[in-house]
Amino acid sequence: MRMKHRSSAHWIGRPNSWQLRGDSLLCSNGGMPEKAKSASSADQTTLLRRVYLNVTGLPPTREELHAFLADASPDAYEKVIDRLNE
Repeated sequence: MRMKHRSSAHWIGRPNSWQLRGDSLLCSNGGMPEKAKSASSADQTTLLRRVYLNVTGLPPTREELHAFLADASPDAYEKVIDRLNE
């Protein structure tokens, strides 16, 4: 038995199905809607956890967290990123 292809019912057959609509979270003009608020800055622990999870898929160890928090240099975060990307 041969199945009929119905391209109009499938999402890929619809024109412009990939474009964002004006009421989406991100507007089609590249800006944020007026009601949207940006998130507050994350603390150092959260920043380190995010970068570890994004790069390695694992959270940092306690030793890595303590070493990062003890580093008072202004480029401590960049050092972690460079080390993880080696």
